[in-house]
Amino acid sequence: MFICKEQYSTSLLLSLPPELVEPIAADIDSPADLLNLALTCKALHDIIVPFHLHFRKLSISTSKTPLAFWYGIIVKSRLASCFRTVHVAHNKPDEQGDFYPSILVQEGEAYLARTGTFPQIRHVLRDAISRFTGLVKFNYTAWQWIPTSQILWTLSTSCPLIQEVILRQIGDISTSNITPPEIQSSLVSFPSLQSLIVDFNHIDNNDVVLCFEIFSVGRFPKLKALRLRKIYINPNKPGPPATAVLMNSATLPQLLELTLAVHSNFYSRDMTNEAKADMAYGFLARHPQLESLAVLSYAGEFLAASLP
Repeated sequence: MFICKEQYSTSLLLSLPPELVEPIAADIDSPADLLNLALTCKALHDIIVPFHLHFRKLSISTSKTPLAFWYGIIVKSRLASCFRTVHVAHNKPDEQGDFYPSILVQEGEAYLARTGTFPQIRHVLRDAISRFTGLVKFNYTAWQWIPTSQILWTLSTSCPLIQEVILRQIGDISTSNITPPEIQSSLVSFPSLQSLIVDFNHIDNNDVVLCFEIFSVGRFPKLKALRLRKIYINPNKPGPPATAVLMNSATLPQLLELTLAVHSNFYSRDMTNEAKADMAYGFLARHPQLESLAVLSYAGEFLAASLP
């Protein structure tokens, strides 16, 4: 991109070279502020409108968005890094419907035409998510094209600024033909995450267990609200339930709210009442700042507390 130096002579901002104006524009999150800045002169318009104005919020439907779009995200990773909010839904993501820059579809179509490849969405979704490096909010309410644990791992390794994550898998699609990357639960780190909501919806037991390992030993230094719902853990699997592992192991230094809704036993079948009490007291001792704790098990176990 080349912009004449004379175009920058009217102000301090315009006197900067384009390579310095670019990161300044990238730090502006509000589309309204971007538009106001773009209207000041043609030089800024030529930077902001094609490369920033429509790259802050993304709302897409997995059932309607062309596959080429996801390849456009991968091919144009610099543009993908400008998005702050991404909402992926199976049908209509929000009241405004789909909203995504058409240039990404065009770039993806050109790439597919050059390479002659036509894989399915499940093969490119994780790679595409990893390109959203500037994300602040991520909402995924769609089919489970990739395991929930993979989404968490990908966000943790690619999106250091992310503050809010909502994962609502609406169905389990077999991913047995996909080789997932190695996930090391203890290396998962979300330095900025404040709110995490996961609806498991009877997804694969191994995926649930791995997710709970992430919650138990991963690093969430700023997490304030953790809501884990529609959890089903296979009672025939050896070892303690993943929920019990979470209560025994997790240390979330700023946690204010914890909600667990379990469609199976919350405790181990052989756990004594004394052990159950020790587990609850231990969790509360590690989280003295906790304000709300709610645990609902459809096996009949229930705990709710509003804490001072």
